[in-house]
Amino acid sequence: MLLPIRNKHILGSDTRERLVHSSTCPELQTLGIALTGLTDAAPPYTMAEEDPKRTYLLVCTGGEGRVWTNGRWETCGHGDAYITRPHQPLAFTARKGLRWQFTWIFFSHPRPWHRILPEQNARIRGVEGLALSSAVEGLYRELGSATDPDMRRYWIALIDNYWRRVAENRSSGGRLALLWEKVDQSLAHSWTLAELAKHAGMSDEHLRRLSKQETGRSPMMQVAWMRMSRAAALLQTTNLRVDAVAEAVGYSSAFAFSTAFRRIMGCPPSRYLT
Repeated sequence: MLLPIRNKHILGSDTRERLVHSSTCPELQTLGIALTGLTDAAPPYTMAEEDPKRTYLLVCTGGEGRVWTNGRWETCGHGDAYITRPHQPLAFTARKGLRWQFTWIFFSHPRPWHRILPEQNARIRGVEGLALSSAVEGLYRELGSATDPDMRRYWIALIDNYWRRVAENRSSGGRLALLWEKVDQSLAHSWTLAELAKHAGMSDEHLRRLSKQETGRSPMMQVAWMRMSRAAALLQTTNLRVDAVAEAVGYSSAFAFSTAFRRIMGCPPSRYLT
């Protein structure tokens, strides 16, 4: 689908941006993030790219702009997110007479967990973006002061957690929201498909279909992903050893945990150690 405007990046004199680049914060590279930031945009702010090589995530926290998806312009206001896929035309622009505040992430390369992203560019409604915005702002402020590595990793772990929540659109609920909340409260439990289906009140096959629809993963893969997300946060924000983290998320063997972590997160647990 052709863009209504050519490739361009127009900032404008009245737009303000606060940026965090992976060159000044190398820990972002573990998440596959090249650049993140907060933008307070005003016309003629415009970003457009016909054949982007990477994924882009934008979460509106105030004001209103427009995003190009499904072959047309759509309004993007507070509580909306815009997620793009590589090689699919993207465009977003400030609206005449309006300011537009948003937090964004530009990914440098895909990671295994990017499978949670939509198959096509999409505007997602009902998103709570303030948590992600606060995490990005916290990292920005930390880098502007006498930077503390532990605090830096803390903010990065929050960014990682919140962008995934946006991508999964958890804030919009979903029929399995209560099930995943229960799993999240007991990640060390030895969950089985039959047990998950019983808690969800449906058959195994129905659970499989609904889980794939809502998360992009099978039920047991969703459990594994939730365990590794928690493990990554523990590794980044605590002094726990790998074997202790493995036990906390349901693995009796540090080796089995490390193998699963590498498969799902795309790197060994040691990359996340504080």
